[in-house]
Amino acid sequence: MDKEEKKLITNNNSPETFDSSSSAHHFKGSEEEKRLTDLVDEQKTTIQEKDEYISSLEEALEEKSIEEETKVKKLSDNNFLKSKNHKVLYIIITVLVLIIIGGGLFFFLGNNDVRKETQAPKGFVDCGETTAYPSCFLNRMNECLPVTEKMMDTDDSGNFIEITILGKENETCHFQAKMNNILISDCYFPKGTLQYNTIWQTLGSYNGSSSQKAVDENCKSGW
Repeated sequence: MDKEEKKLITNNNSPETFDSSSSAHHFKGSEEEKRLTDLVDEQKTTIQEKDEYISSLEEALEEKSIEEETKVKKLSDNNFLKSKNHKVLYIIITVLVLIIIGGGLFFFLGNNDVRKETQAPKGFVDCGETTAYPSCFLNRMNECLPVTEKMMDTDDSGNFIEITILGKENETCHFQAKMNNILISDCYFPKGTLQYNTIWQTLGSYNGSSSQKAVDENCKSGW
């Protein structure tokens, strides 16, 4: 029997035959599978962490948005209250200004006669025009102080009567009345006879026999 036959017989009679190349290939396949599995797990973990991070960002943004909305609402409420308070303050200031202006006009117009009298108590005072009670004139009339005042017609016709006290002359009070700049009465009233009724009597309005007598005795008509 030659050597080749013995080798063949020996190989055929061997109980097991070890294939080293097949084992190595199987081992390599297991490592590759494990590496891929680990890689997949790693990717899953990364994706999960990203999802968690995105969720946390969304929650933070939502909280920030709610916080900003709250701030805006508070600011809006504060601005509304400030605007409302400013409007109330403006109304109060406007009312006070109108009251002050109205009071000033009332004081100026209502006390115009007193103001003029105070400025020149001993000089000639022009009381201006009036359509009501000639208080400025009458205040100075009692002492026969020089004064003049125009009583305007209330129908806006432009007609007026001007009454004037020229002062004391020879123990009498010199009084004149003009209608539209035309002299209608020129009087010298003794002390105590020049009164409010007397003045109206000189203008043609009857105010009793005593007033009529004072006019008849002390006045001459300018007609």
